[in-house]
This record gives sequence, structure tokens and C-alpha cells, in this order.
Amino acid sequence: MCQRVELNPPRSPTHFKVKAQVRVCEMWTAGCMEEVCEGSTSPERSFVVGWPTCNSVATFSSEDLKDKWLALISSRIADGKQRDDPQTVPLKIFAKDIGNCAYAKTLAVSNTDSTTDVIHMALQQFGISGCVKDHRLWVSSCKDDPPYPLIGHEFPFSIKMSHIRDGGSSPGGGQGGGAAGRELASPSDCPGVLLLDQCLPPETQCQFILRPNKAVLTPPQLLDGFQRELISK
Repeated sequence: MCQRVELNPPRSPTHFKVKAQVRVCEMWTAGCMEEVCEGSTSPERSFVVGWPTCNSVATFSSEDLKDKWLALISSRIADGKQRDDPQTVPLKIFAKDIGNCAYAKTLAVSNTDSTTDVIHMALQQFGISGCVKDHRLWVSSCKDDPPYPLIGHEFPFSIKMSHIRDGGSSPGGGQGGGAAGRELASPSDCPGVLLLDQCLPPETQCQFILRPNKAVLTPPQLLDGFQRELISK
């Protein structure tokens, strides 16, 4: 059975309402509070916790309590990923606004590869000699929702698998999270998950888009060998 976490914002000190259910294996943690929360935070007492496709900042009353919760959540995430099935999926990356590189490449992405790792792999596959920090990976999880950028710590594997398990109905634009009151399915309950998003209608498939950062003024240069290959076609 798939482990899950229930998020219960309090209605009162003694009453709670389930707002979301998320799979532990699809969660992530990070320390980039300034990229997630616009208000002031206490870095020594806070950390980022998220899941497809939401990021939140958790702040605790003490640094010791924060460390205990971070260690516990990180340990459960690691355990969940060890039991994940499958643990690697093909991830199709579309290139946009990056010169004359190929339109798309498919990468083998594991459940522990972060967004930063995937950008690094994509740059190699596209033959682009640029820095990871000069590019961003965007996600479009629904035809009617605009793509939104990932920060770098998220797991694209988890985003794709969550989208598939939810039948292509996961919301985009960073408003995600499991549906409240709905039982979460394990991979064994979803035979179609092994077919990945090929079983979903094209308009509901999850797409990942590699784009240069707006702050980068000069376009990334393609490697010579890759340029020759494109010119010859």
C-alpha cells in the first residue's frame, strides 16, 4: 500500500479538515524559502516541503523541532522512493527559445533526479553548452493551464507519475495537491501507469519544457557536432 500524508489545516484548536492527501514517495524538501515565500521567514526554523505541484514553507517554534521534522520527512521520502515502482520513466523534454536545437528529446529520469539534474541531462542531450542556472524547466500539466517554472529541487519523476495516476486531472500553475477525501491509488492499482502518459489524451498529457532564463541575454551555443548534424538534415 502506498504511504500517504494527510494535510489538516486546523478549523479550531480541536477540529481539523483534510485539505489534501499526498504520496510520501512524491514529496520533496528544500531550503529555498525565499523562492517560495514572499514574506519574511526564519531560515533556521523553516524548510520547504512540497509535492506535485505545490511548494510550501513549514516554520517551527524551534530549530531543534525543525531539524527533527525535516529528518523524519526526508527519511520517509527516501523509504517511499525505495519501494516506488517503476523507479525510472522516460521523460520527454521540449526545447523552446533555444536557437536551432532539436525540438524534443526523451530522457530516462529516475525518482531521485531533481529538476536541476534533469536540466543538466537535457543540456547534454540537446548538445547545448550552457550552465544549468541559465535554464529553467517548465511544466504544463493541462492544455488550458499555462506552463509554470520549477525551482530546481522538485522531482520531475514525481510530477509525471502523479499526473498519470490522477488520470491527467492534476491542476497546473502550482495549485496542486491530492484531492481531499479521495483514496490514493498505488501503482499496482493502476495498470495504465506502466504505459505512462501515452494512455492519456494528448490534451491532458504532462509536458516538460526547457527554456533559457530571461536574465540570460546571450543565447546558449550549440556544440559544433550537434550543429553539423542539424545542418545536414
